[in-house]
Amino acid sequence: MFQTSQIIQPAEGVGQDRLTVVQLGAQIIIAIADGAGGRSGGAEAADFVALLVRERAESLNSQSDCERILAELDETIASDKAAGETTAIVSIVSAEGICGASVGDSGAWLVK
Repeated sequence: MFQTSQIIQPAEGVGQDRLTVVQLGAQIIIAIADGAGGRSGGAEAADFVALLVRERAESLNSQSDCERILAELDETIASDKAAGETTAIVSIVSAEGICGASVGDSGAWLVK
């Protein structure tokens, strides 16, 4: 089993960053969204990432699933008038390893 903790510290004021961690048995789904600051709708776009990953967590089992959900998020965000822009990372951590996908200038590191 995994143990997780999380904290988000915005640089100033109210941040537009979102972190979602969903534990499903022996795997953890981690999603990070960095809403584009200085533009309207960044927080709304990041909220879409968190919401959709929570809703679809049980269907995420491979790198291609992570890629698929990011493509779906892109379409959802683009069609919403209130949503702006966000980067996103979706990763799956299990005993078999780590896989995932990202868009924008965000990335994930594995540090041993």
